Amino acid sequence: MSSGPEWLGAVAGGVLAGVPALLSASWSRRSQREQTQAQHVLMAGQLQSAHLFQAMEPRRRVYGDFVATVHRMRAKLIAAWSDGPGDGYGRLFLALEDEEFIE
Repeated sequence: MSSGPEWLGAVAGGVLAGVPALLSASWSRRSQREQTQAQHVLMAGQLQSAHLFQAMEPRRRVYGDFVATVHRMRAKLIAAWSDGPGDGYGRLFLALEDEEFIE
């Protein structure tokens, strides 16, 4: 059996070696948990962004079609107003009755 000082030295050495290992393991677990939470937050943000983009895309397409139609109608009305003699109102009404714009 070992004497008092040797036993005490072994216990102290074990404690001095074990405490930093336990602290390191605890820090590592906490760090992993924080990293996992950050990844979840990032993933949720990416999913929300993708969802918003998908929801906005049809609106963007419809608005683009609307703006293009307005530009075509404007060009057609200007052309109808400036074509030939007369007051131009009859030609404007004909331009407005074009099937492309009625849709």
